[in-house]
Amino acid sequence: SKDMTEKFIINWANGKVSGVSERKIENFKDPNLRTARFFIDLLFAIDNSCINYEMVLQGENVQECEMNAKYFISVARKIGCCIFISWEDIIEVKPKMLMLLTATIMYTFTNLIKT
Repeated sequence: SKDMTEKFIINWANGKVSGVSERKIENFKDPNLRTARFFIDLLFAIDNSCINYEMVLQGENVQECEMNAKYFISVARKIGCCIFISWEDIIEVKPKMLMLLTATIMYTFTNLIKT
């Protein structure tokens, strides 16, 4: 079911991020996702050489969220993720797009998903 799939993806992402930060999400509607920091932490958990935290902002306003989202997308592409969402999808917290994004990262870096 869709709910099971979403839970599986969220548990995977939270599990990864828990190794590097306190951040965690309940679902893909979480307003904190707009800062992109959860996704940045997720990439760092996968490859700790890919993120320069001096480039990462708090995400206290729209400009900072936008810069974080753009930084996240460029790093994700650089390390081999096929990213087809825009930074706007992140800062507008579009749940379907964010679930797809996280599933893509999961698919890229694990062989958990068998077709």
